[in-house]
This record gives sequence, structure tokens and C-alpha cells, in this order.
Amino acid sequence: MKHYAHQIGILRFGQKLNRPIEATYFPVHKRSIFKIAQIMYVFDLFNLIEKLYCKEKTMREKYTRALICILFIYIPVAFLSSSYAQDPDKFKKEVEALSDKYQQEGWEKGGVVFTGSSSIRLWKTLEKDFPKANIINTGFGGSQTHNLIQYLDKLVLEFEPKKIFIYEGDNDLNAGKPVRQILEEFSEIMEKATDNVPNAQFYFISAKPSPSRWDKKGQYELFNEQLKQFAMNHSNANFIDIWTPMLGKDGKPKPELFVADNLHMNEKGYAIWKKAVKAYLD
Repeated sequence: MKHYAHQIGILRFGQKLNRPIEATYFPVHKRSIFKIAQIMYVFDLFNLIEKLYCKEKTMREKYTRALICILFIYIPVAFLSSSYAQDPDKFKKEVEALSDKYQQEGWEKGGVVFTGSSSIRLWKTLEKDFPKANIINTGFGGSQTHNLIQYLDKLVLEFEPKKIFIYEGDNDLNAGKPVRQILEEFSEIMEKATDNVPNAQFYFISAKPSPSRWDKKGQYELFNEQLKQFAMNHSNANFIDIWTPMLGKDGKPKPELFVADNLHMNEKGYAIWKKAVKAYLD
């Protein structure tokens, strides 16, 4: 089985880069990416503080300074760890409830699975919008791509679908996850899914333009551009653009497509999604 590597840009102490941090990478294993970033940060910070403050001769002074060093190190590392980390069991009950629901209702192998974050979960008319498609909706709100990997068996693979529609990346970007990491996680999803359902087709829905997250427009556009290229590079993947039709003439998200939180959509927003998806379900 092919193994994929993550890439991450890290700005070291005392270094200045003349290009975006995300353009500076080194390869690491996908499960080690964030830990390595933390370790490098800790070593750099500890060395810096040691040079400045940890030169006292007495043991008491050394231990006092060491404690200060540890506090200076712990606080920023704790911040880094929480920037887009989540409780690994956060979605356990919701996923189990979804799995139990379809086991009780019954389902047919070779159907169509829609999965991903709350934009999928809240698509309440999805089955009615495509009554002939044998749709299974396993969206789970607030999820990121790595959460889908964690629960891929229960949310996708156990249904042995012929088509898999995925909406992830929105929450990842908002949490600060690099675009490259999201795409590597999509690669892992495709690899694991095709090992179990070899003929499955994948449909990646672009990130939507939300008024509440418009300050991250650049990252969202970069993600959509690279996701489109990612899909083009895989014969069993497709890219569905919902970003463009949700923009107004002024180039900004159409406010009438959203509910009060300016993040989730109303029926007008889902009407655009229905139109975008329809061509892949007929």
C-alpha cells in the first residue's frame, strides 16, 4: 500500500523567509506532522531562553530558571496543540447513532453516501431532492477531514457505496489547518476507501463562501483551486464547484443564502447545491 507524506512549513527562530510560510516544506509522516512542529518549536525556544537566562552558577538559580523556561515553553506549545486539535471521541456518539439509524432502517449496497461536516448534516431535503439515488446521509457537524478518516468505516465503508460525496475542509481551514494537509488526508480517505470498494467514485464538494469566514477568503480560494487539481489528477475523483454560484455580482457571498449565523445555509443555499450535484446523480 502506498504511504503518503505530509508537508508543512515551519518558521524557525532567527530565520526570515521571503515567501509564504506554507511554501517552505519538508516531508514527514502524516501522523507526525504536528508533533514534529511542536518539538522543533520547543527546542528552539528552550535554546533561546537558555542562552539568555540559564547561566547562573548556583543550583537554586538554575532550577528557578529551568522552571521559568518550562512555563515559557508549555504555554505556546499548548496553544499550538489546540489550534486545530479536537477530542478524538467528540463525534463517537453521533457516529454510532448514524450507523445504528441506517442499520435499523435498512440500506442497499451500491448506493450513494454523502458525508462530511454540518453542511451535509443539515441538508434535510437531500433524500427528497434525489429520490431515485438511494442516498445515505452521514454528515456529522463540526467535523474535519481527519475525523472522517477516523470514522470512515462506520460512515462510508460499511455501506459499500458506488458514489461518495464529501464536504470537508471548511472547518479545517477555519481551524488553521494547512491546505496541503487536508489534501493528504483526502488521499488517505481515497486510498482506504478504494481498498474496500475498488470501483467507488469520489465527488469532492468545494468549500463554500460564508460571510462569517470571509476573512479567510484567500485560503479558501487556494484550497478550492488545489482541490480541483487534486480531483483532476485522479481518474476516480470529481470536483464540484459550489463556491462560484454562491457569490454575488460584487464577488462576495450572497447573504440571502444563509441563516442568522452567516455560516450555515437556508433552503436557497441548498437549492444551489442541489443544482450543482444533480449532474453527478442523473
